[in-house]
Amino acid sequence: MLSFRRKRKNAFEVGDRVLAIWSEDGFWYAGKIINKMDERYYVKFYKGDKEWRSLAQVNSLSNLEKVKAIHYRQKNTPRFSLLGKFKKLKGEKLTVLAANAKEEVIDMRDFYVEEKI
Repeated sequence: MLSFRRKRKNAFEVGDRVLAIWSEDGFWYAGKIINKMDERYYVKFYKGDKEWRSLAQVNSLSNLEKVKAIHYRQKNTPRFSLLGKFKKLKGEKLTVLAANAKEEVIDMRDFYVEEKI
């Protein structure tokens, strides 16, 4: 099982871009912290949902470098049917190395990491 290295306790701040677990499926999605209270963070996921998450349910986007596979979809397609490897993050875009060895640039809302907690 993949083990994410966390920032120190309470290190996430409002405005930080993070990976957080979405309660509907238990997978990691990109989001931004829009509020915090003690060790809980209100995350607005790039796909639109908002949820309170505990520190254990939030990780730094820098941990994408350790992920073996990212599930993603191409722009304007409904299904996350492609697998790739994280390559780089620039602004609100993520570059993945696709299975066919081509680089693809995707939006932050168009990927997730399938890591059950």
